[in-house]
This record gives sequence, structure tokens and C-alpha cells, in this order.
Amino acid sequence: MHNTLNFLSHGGVIATMADTCMGTHASYVVAEGYRVVTSNLTIHYVTTANQNTLIAKSKFIHQVSRTMVLEASIEQEDGKQIAFATGSFFVIEPRF
Repeated sequence: MHNTLNFLSHGGVIATMADTCMGTHASYVVAEGYRVVTSNLTIHYVTTANQNTLIAKSKFIHQVSRTMVLEASIEQEDGKQIAFATGSFFVIEPRF
């Protein structure tokens, strides 16, 4: 985990973990050749991390043909929640 000068987990790294987790999760449910892109990301930092390993988990909140909304949780190995996020994703058609 990348730390700031104050030895705290960098918020940008935590936001990237949440976005990557949700985006990867969303990409598994679209048809072959289609892609997803983030259209909105909201993150809430709950507390600072005091362990070196963080885990990102995501779940679907809403899904229609062209858009998806997911929620992510960033936790330590002991289950302590560090942050949570919501993300909206657009489905992009293949270009040939």
C-alpha cells in the first residue's frame, strides 16, 4: 500500500482500488467485445488504515442495458472498513 508522508494510506490509491474493483466486476457481465467506462465515482473515507493489506469488494446496485451502478467496500484483512464507494458505468459498444 502506498503511504503519504504522514504514513497514512493515500486516498487516491484507495479510490483507484474501488474504481478498478467495480469496473472489473462490471466488465464481466457485458457481452463479448463490449467495454465499460466509469461515468461517476463517489467515495467516502471512513477511517485510516492501520494494516498493510487492503481488500476491495463490489456488488451490483442497479443494471440496465447501457448503464450499471455498483458499490464497493475497501476493508483491511481484519474486516475493518476503510472506505466505501459507488460508481456508475456506461456500456460501450465494440468498434470495428
